[in-house]
Amino acid sequence: MNRRILFTALAASALVAATALAGPLACGHHRARHGMFHGEGEIDADRIRHAADWMLRSVDPSDEQVDRVAAIAESALRDLRALHGEAERPHEAMIAALSAERVDRAALEQTRVAALARLDEMSRRATAAIAEAAEVLTPEQRATLIEEHAEHRGHGRWH
Repeated sequence: MNRRILFTALAASALVAATALAGPLACGHHRARHGMFHGEGEIDADRIRHAADWMLRSVDPSDEQVDRVAAIAESALRDLRALHGEAERPHEAMIAALSAERVDRAALEQTRVAALARLDEMSRRATAAIAEAAEVLTPEQRATLIEEHAEHRGHGRWH
């Protein structure tokens, strides 16, 4: 598999995984203009709880299920936010490598590899959170959510 296809596949996987978890939770409902964060970037647990409750409303979740999904999402968002905060380092390294007298190809390659590793870590964390949240629900609840997602794909409440 050539590098372009590999990069595209990894980037797409990270995007899909992150969107699947963070998309519904970050968008939440009409109140979430600022996402799940407030002030100095602190996570707003009430908004996460509200978003989890709204997202699961069609499967009649118990309060315990909503609380557990919200806790999983909050933990994942903390981890993903920390990883996202590292995004400036590769950008700065690329600028430095491109600004030198001679383009530093080795530094560019090293930066590319590090960026892919960070995307892979984000994808793994998001996928783990999705699996953990899915295990909170019954098979019937999961089937209902998957069916709704398929019906609304691209223009429904999760986009």
